[in-house]
Order: sequence, then C-alpha cells, then structure tokens
Amino acid sequence: MVLKGVGKSRNAGEWAELYVLLNTLADGELYAADGDLNIIPNQYFPVIKIKKKDSVTGRSIEYTIDRKNKNVKVTSDDKFVSSISMKRFRTEADDFFKIISTRKSDKLGPQNVFKVTEISAFMEQIQNPEIKQTSSNKADIHMIIHDIMTGFEQLVGFSIKSKFKSAATLLNPSGQTLFQYRIKKSEGFFNKTDVMAALSPSIGGPQVRMKRLFELGYELQFVQVKGASFKENLTIIDSSLSTILAECLRIFFSSSNTSLKKVVDVVSQNNPCKYNSTSHKRLMDHYVYKVKRLIVDASLGMVPSKPWEGKYDASGGYLVVKKMGEVVCYHLYSWNALQDYLYNNLRFEGPPSTDKGSKKSYNYALHYEDNDESFVDLCLQIRFK
Repeated sequence: MVLKGVGKSRNAGEWAELYVLLNTLADGELYAADGDLNIIPNQYFPVIKIKKKDSVTGRSIEYTIDRKNKNVKVTSDDKFVSSISMKRFRTEADDFFKIISTRKSDKLGPQNVFKVTEISAFMEQIQNPEIKQTSSNKADIHMIIHDIMTGFEQLVGFSIKSKFKSAATLLNPSGQTLFQYRIKKSEGFFNKTDVMAALSPSIGGPQVRMKRLFELGYELQFVQVKGASFKENLTIIDSSLSTILAECLRIFFSSSNTSLKKVVDVVSQNNPCKYNSTSHKRLMDHYVYKVKRLIVDASLGMVPSKPWEGKYDASGGYLVVKKMGEVVCYHLYSWNALQDYLYNNLRFEGPPSTDKGSKKSYNYALHYEDNDESFVDLCLQIRFK
C-alpha cells in the first residue's frame, strides 16, 4: 500500500523535511554551526521529543528519544504504538537521503519534483507522519529540546532549508512584493514610445527589458511598496526598509549583481536614506543591520501577505540540510551565526514576467500610466545561492 503523502510527488525541499525527522531521531541531537555551515565541535542541542500529525487520520504523533536504551518510543494520541531502534532510523535516513539527493524529476512534471514510494513501509510503521506543513507557517518541525542556556526542556519550531538540490526561496514573489517606480529622464526628451518598446515582453525577460530602459538613459524614482500588508510589515521591522529594498531592486535590475551582500554594499555607497556617518564602514553598518533584520524575520515568521506582529513561528531557529546530508542547526541563541549564514548565502532573483501572467508577480517590468505619468513595477524575490 502506498500511503497518503508518500505516494504524492513532492519537491526536494519537502522531502528534506521528512529526512530531517528521520535523521534527528537517528542522532538524538542537533549540531550547531557557524556562519559558513561548519559544525561547531562539542556544541549541540539534545532532542527529547518530536511532535507530528498523522497525515491520514490527523492524530497526534510523538517520537520520544530514549538515549539510555538507544531507541525511539512512538505514540499515537498518547497511546503506545512501538519502540524502534535509533540504529534503524539511521539506516532509513541514510537510504532515504541517497534517494532524494539523486532521484530525477517525474516525467512531464516540474523540476526536482518526484515520488519516493520506497519509504512507504517504514512510514506506516512510524504512523505516517505529515511531510509538509502549511506554507503560511515558517516552522516545518516542532520538537522538545534540552535548553542548554536554562537547563529546561522547551518546545520549539524550526524552519528547514536544503542545499542538496535546487536552491530554496526565502521570500516568495507575489503581488505583495511589487515595488512601484516613476520613470524619469533627467537629460533629453522623454519618449513614451521608446519606453513602451523597451519594456515590451517581446524583447525578452524582465532583466533584459530593464537593462534596455536604463541604456536609453531613463531613471527610476521609487514611489511605494504596492502590497499594503508587506508595506506595513516592513515598517514594523524598520521604517527605512522600503527605501532600502527599492534601491536593492534598482541595483539588481540594472547590473549583473545578484548577491544580497554585494547589492547591499552598493546601496550603502548610494546611501538612499541619507544617513550621516563618520565613515563608510559605519554607514554600511546602518544598511547591513536593517537588511539582516529583514531576512531573519522572513526566515522565522514574517510572510508578506500576513500582518507581522514580530512573533516567530520557527521559535527555535533554522535547520539546514547540507549537500552530503549533514543537518546543522542555527538556534536563536546563536543569533550572529544565523544572521551571517543568511546574509552570506542569499541572492536576488527576478521571477518570470509577461503581460499575461495568472499571478500579479508575473506582471512586472512593464510600462503603465497613471495621471499621464509613466510607471513600472519591480518584483522582490530572495532565494538561497
């Protein structure tokens, strides 16, 4: 029998969430890492219990780690089901990773989307845990860990990202992440026909169109973030973020720079917020700090379409599956390492854009008018390298 969830085609990131469950129950610990994904010796977080839902019945499942006897007790709605050795979880995790790290996409399906039916029997034995949390919740797995700072046991959620297949997205494009700009020309005649031709989908994708517009001598003047929810969220994090991100997008679409770190460096030199500072180093600190706040909040709780109250869904931090299958942990106690990892490993990306997209995020880098003025929208998307 192929169980619900396992028989469904999923992308590599979703399969990584199941792998983290198996791997963590095999290890019984989460290993801390520095800002470059290197495991820090002798720094780890003991895992007491992992909580899941049965994807078929909706019952609560708990996996309790018994280190003394080296096994995992499985319960369903608080009723004992079975006891499985941690060694068995190790075998299943290793075999599963070999599959998901090498399996090709389903024929005629999207890239990196595939089925893994080989795990069905073991999934049934461990009560068929759900594989994918809702997309609106940043926490992909909840577990009770031994809090090394307080000595208490604490229930926390972790967001999971993988690096063994295609790069994951940190901030997804949508109608909320559209930034509006007024098209200006400081020198020479403003020719609307030339602007419309430069931004026509017939000449290429959004980056090609924007490059053509800049080559013709036109400039962009930031107007607003078009999504009301995202605009408010940015203001809550920092009132300057809309201006900073607008300049980031302008730099990204007008140059070959995609690295978040490199783009922010250029933005700090342009200083769109007009900060006064004693040196460029101190000036750059203004911009780097604010962007780091955004990406940490986006990684742990903030989504553009929902009002952000400053509360993290992923209250534990971040788990990363490395290319060879190691799972490393960025606990919120390791705040600096988490910030550095995100800041050094993110890039801007331009999603596809035509004038006929079914999603608002697809309809950008296109000319439009309002009160006889010319405007263009740019779409924000931030992805891992």
